[in-house]
Amino acid sequence: VVGVDVVGVVGVGGDEDEGEEGGVEMLEQAVVSAGIQTVDVVVTETIAFHFSSSDVEQEWVTCLNGFVRHDEEEACAHLVHDVKELSPDAFLNLSVGIVPGEVLPNLDVVLLGQENEVSLNAISSDQEVVLLDIWNSECEPCLEALSQYDQLLDDHPEWGEGRVRIVTLNINPSLEDASSALPSLGCSKCTNTWCDPSICQEVLSINSLPCWFLLKQGIIIWRGHHADINVEETISSLLSGGANVIKSVTNEGCIGAVDGLPLLETLSDEGMLQFLGELHERVASLEFPSTCSISCVAENITTINWKGMVKNRRFILAGDSASEEHVHDLVEWIRGTMSGNVFLSFSN
Repeated sequence: VVGVDVVGVVGVGGDEDEGEEGGVEMLEQAVVSAGIQTVDVVVTETIAFHFSSSDVEQEWVTCLNGFVRHDEEEACAHLVHDVKELSPDAFLNLSVGIVPGEVLPNLDVVLLGQENEVSLNAISSDQEVVLLDIWNSECEPCLEALSQYDQLLDDHPEWGEGRVRIVTLNINPSLEDASSALPSLGCSKCTNTWCDPSICQEVLSINSLPCWFLLKQGIIIWRGHHADINVEETISSLLSGGANVIKSVTNEGCIGAVDGLPLLETLSDEGMLQFLGELHERVASLEFPSTCSISCVAENITTINWKGMVKNRRFILAGDSASEEHVHDLVEWIRGTMSGNVFLSFSN
């Protein structure tokens, strides 16, 4: 209908006889066979529609993500080879070192404000739950998180002594840099520390910032980017006996389920093709001023881990506030046609 194949997650390579779905299945076999529980492959197909044009752009991105123990390096190497064979342009976002389920390794750090050296393991193992935040003063998302910690602790007096500690670990090049950056950040109720960045990166396997570790009774239960989890709900859950992190869910502009309308994420392939076909016709016929900025995309997302494969879809129509009036009829049609993972957002 729109001149390209818009059904399913496709284009991940493999033998031509296997077809695109066969390529995804071969990726699943490779990931499951590797058996590394802290690694996944995410294949995202993006279909971008252009206003006042019949052009449709289709792009596939494959990412291999996760953390790998040293004794899993050989299995990981085989997995990387298999993924690259199936998807030569795949992005690798892997870190070899400590992973969830392990004890935080011993690392000597300096307590800021006191300038004496302590063991990171010691100050992280005497609490029920510990949030460890690795940061430096050039990481804006890090600084934003740091500024919220005092308020977070004030909001939860039940997290009192012996239950929850927030440890910040600065990896600026020098102790002086860390000490000068801290006072303006508003995290005086945290245990603030510094460590030489090269040592920290080696011991904790840090390859990007922001980087958080969540520990329960000294055991790492999660590590990653702070935007990926709801830290407040997760800590409260862990204190109540829970064992898993609670993922962040971004619902800005999401229509969600609507009675009487189909859910985008559960549409049949035929239903998805019909929706995108009509969407394409409407977008292509709509005149749109070049002074406005807008994006109209559909995404098919397949996540593959050691347990198997999960597929999801979402649709996004997003632009600046000036663009909203020009797509009013299109928005009304979308709202009357589809629900679920449909995001409509217009702001500056």
